[in-house]
Amino acid sequence: MGIYQYKREPLTNENADRLANACLARVFEVYPLTCPRCGLEMKPVAVILNDKELVRLLTHLGLAGGIPGIPAGRAAVAV
Repeated sequence: MGIYQYKREPLTNENADRLANACLARVFEVYPLTCPRCGLEMKPVAVILNDKELVRLLTHLGLAGGIPGIPAGRAAVAV
């Protein structure tokens, strides 16, 4: 094998989940899929992609219902 060649294991659902969880833990610096009550691993069951539905769900749960907007950029400066 060359320097950049390696034996790659097939990517299964279990491996993909483990990689995604490790990525989340690295980004957030905590393991976000751990239950805060009992400490067991939680499994994601759905993803909400529609902003309106996300706001509706957050409002129903009594959490902040607004999605933060992107701040306006500064005007271009002529050189």
